[in-house]
Amino acid sequence: MIIWVKEKELDGFLPLIPADMQEAVRSGEWFCLGVLKDVPGEESKLCAGVLIFSAEDGLSYGQEILTMIRIQWIFVTESLRGQGLGNELMEALSDILKDNPAEGILVDVPFGPEYDLAEDFFSGWGFDFEVIQSPEIVISKADAVLRHGSLEKAKEIVLSRLKGIRDDIRPLKQVPVEAFHRALNEMVRRSDTLYHVNISDDPMDYDREMSCAVMKEEKVSSLVLYDRNGEKELRMILMASLSPNAATELGNLLAYVAALYYVRESDDTVVKIVMESPKTVELFNHVFASSEPDLIRRGYFS
Repeated sequence: MIIWVKEKELDGFLPLIPADMQEAVRSGEWFCLGVLKDVPGEESKLCAGVLIFSAEDGLSYGQEILTMIRIQWIFVTESLRGQGLGNELMEALSDILKDNPAEGILVDVPFGPEYDLAEDFFSGWGFDFEVIQSPEIVISKADAVLRHGSLEKAKEIVLSRLKGIRDDIRPLKQVPVEAFHRALNEMVRRSDTLYHVNISDDPMDYDREMSCAVMKEEKVSSLVLYDRNGEKELRMILMASLSPNAATELGNLLAYVAALYYVRESDDTVVKIVMESPKTVELFNHVFASSEPDLIRRGYFS
């Protein structure tokens, strides 16, 4: 039996959901379908599998930017595999697509032999796959140390950035709300992707220490927004500029928030960045030029 997993049923399904996804499901940001299995001789049912998905604007497939349902996770209890439960979950999701304005379903499958069966499963459902650069990059403090050569060198660079920061860069908590709203609305209007269409304009929805702005005559010129996903993950939601010197301003802004990250966050906190546009991909390919981009298999179903 397939059910929508609501708050009262969620605890039973949590062991099937990765820890870093549980908050997004609990908050309603992501949606969860669950499969219940009868237990012989008992009235209760077993939580046997889950399919977690989101509805997102601005996802890329080939050269197109589409509104899609995106599969975040599918899992069936190992002892119950081979009984068609995964197919039941996919059938339920397909029914949802029929009554949804989304143009299709996307799923990203990492490379590696342990994921080959996942690609085979989705291919059997009619997903067409292509190889793309991963739309996400995860940065840790270990990455910073490796790029700077040593922990001591990284600390030296961080502290020099903190000491040399200019007065025109402010944390979001010091940015006037009206100035934030005006700048954010204009940045979304100018955006070349639909990724930011539904972005929140409430500054309280972001981490107001890590999120920062460049202020010019009390107007926001450039902006970097983060939210916090649990205790150990920061997510970059937006990086945008209205300045004619956008590259310079964003570079200074990123240097500052990097310093905050290295100095204030715990060693196991990571920063996850969704590279939502070609410009963002180009920037991070430049910043991390010595690293090979992560490739994934992106599957599309309509």
